[in-house]
Amino acid sequence: MVITVIGMGFVGLTAAVGFAAKGHQVYGIEKNDARRHCIENGELPFFEPEMQEYLAQTLNRNFYIQKEQNGAVESSDCVFYCVGTPVGENGCADLNFLTVAIKETLSILPKNSGTTLVVKSTVPPGTLRDRVLPLVCQSGLTPGKDVELANNPEFLREGKCWDDFINADRLVIGAFTDRGYTQVAKVYESFSAPVERVNPTTAEFIKYLSNTMLATMISYSNEMANAADRIQGIEIGRAFHILHKDRRWEQNLMSSYVYPGCGYGGYCLPKDTQAMWFAGTQAGARMPILKAAIETNQEMPEIICDRLLNGSIPGETIGILGLAFKPFTDDVRDTPAARIIACMRRRGVTDILAYDPLAEAEFLAHYPELEVICPGNLEVMLQKCDRLAIVTAWPEFEDLSCRENVWDFRYMQ
Repeated sequence: MVITVIGMGFVGLTAAVGFAAKGHQVYGIEKNDARRHCIENGELPFFEPEMQEYLAQTLNRNFYIQKEQNGAVESSDCVFYCVGTPVGENGCADLNFLTVAIKETLSILPKNSGTTLVVKSTVPPGTLRDRVLPLVCQSGLTPGKDVELANNPEFLREGKCWDDFINADRLVIGAFTDRGYTQVAKVYESFSAPVERVNPTTAEFIKYLSNTMLATMISYSNEMANAADRIQGIEIGRAFHILHKDRRWEQNLMSSYVYPGCGYGGYCLPKDTQAMWFAGTQAGARMPILKAAIETNQEMPEIICDRLLNGSIPGETIGILGLAFKPFTDDVRDTPAARIIACMRRRGVTDILAYDPLAEAEFLAHYPELEVICPGNLEVMLQKCDRLAIVTAWPEFEDLSCRENVWDFRYMQ
């Protein structure tokens, strides 16, 4: 099949290279010049194991990068949208990038193209029905005749994107019509994952259901750990590890989320939990659990600082171990480490060092205002810091938690 993928971030580039590796002809659209040039040169613009070799195998063979949609969408069977949907005003999802991309596609497609427009970006339930469908009608094209619409949510973990995509545990396709569903299902014919067909609004909801559940479990664990800390005398880490021995947890990774630490971060959980809370309350639902999960997460930097700085002496050097929002990635978007460091700055801590095996350059570029120094060496950190906080669960930090001057706040085990 001929496929266009719009947006070459974690999701878009993984999908584009994955589709190409499965034998489809793929056009990748990326308007950011620096990111596009990076991919054109055969380099990944982010850290992702295993994917580099597949980019090299497919680039300029059956995977082509360009800036504009012209020349790609006209010949495509499916157009996948993998653009950002960041938090907008009042916590709602900002759909501007998606709207602009879809309008551009609709301005190019001819009548009777039969192309299926597939939203892979995470969007609030009802987006295809209430936002995208009207755009198609306004363009002069007829949904179900000239074009088809579908939602195909992603369930990728950064650092494991390639494996999650190629060896997916499930594929969700939300389509209005049989033809739209069949078109998307055909893209995934060579994948072994079970395919779940639902309506588009249900598909959109499933993605939020997944991310808000994870966000809630993390905040629940932190709330219980905070209570245990106040009660005193509770071996918090052991208590949670024993909880994980319940046989109902066997053979899965949910224990990674039900464990206290610094709170959730990254790109998806913060914005999607906020957006789902906004969507639900706007619809008239009471959502106290999600509200509490968000508030608990927002309070975590202050709580971490309280624990770390309790009994400290002015002028001490504080070390942060881990800058990425989770291990095995260089992604620092909305990372708990940044919020903790900002909190320490507000409290007057002047000497802050940080170390991360992978994410130091990204962190310094994203948060120059925090004025963090990265020696680039773990041994130097251990020698120069009076107190250290483990905030990302990199394996190389595993043996440090027993040290007297180290506080272990890892939330991914």
